[in-house]
Amino acid sequence: MPVDSAVATGSVALDTTAARAGAAASAASTAVTDAARNLGAFGKKLLPGGVELNVPERGIESKLIAFITDKSQPVNDTTWFNFDRLNFARGSATILPESKEQLNNIAAVLKAYPSVDVKVGGYTDNSGDPAANRKLSQQRADAVRQALIGKGIGARRMVAEGYGSDHPVGDN
Repeated sequence: MPVDSAVATGSVALDTTAARAGAAASAASTAVTDAARNLGAFGKKLLPGGVELNVPERGIESKLIAFITDKSQPVNDTTWFNFDRLNFARGSATILPESKEQLNNIAAVLKAYPSVDVKVGGYTDNSGDPAANRKLSQQRADAVRQALIGKGIGARRMVAEGYGSDHPVGDN
């Protein structure tokens, strides 16, 4: 998880900044480890067309594939799938490199099921100006949509909407 940093002069300020960065990195590492544990073991998923993915058993890819292949599941406005390994640079819509695998997997799923259309929702936490958060969340949703378009998914199959801090996935 990225950490905002500040440039300061003087050894006390630098030591304090380094200590805070170290503590934040440690907390981020623990959060990532806990999140990975919650996703379950990685396993192979074979898609139509022969593409094989290595995905976590409780990750978005597994859940999305299960939903698509279960014909009894209705498509509605209340069924949501949360990316679990997609990250942005703090305060921006820049997708971080560690998100590449999940974006590649989602693109592969969408290619394997060409009749599936999706809505990409973007979110922020609840700190700061609500209007700025909504704008940032729209930029994030657009960034994910553009990344998937860049991986060969048709633009007409996806819409992007920013929700700001509405519908939080965490307790902020």
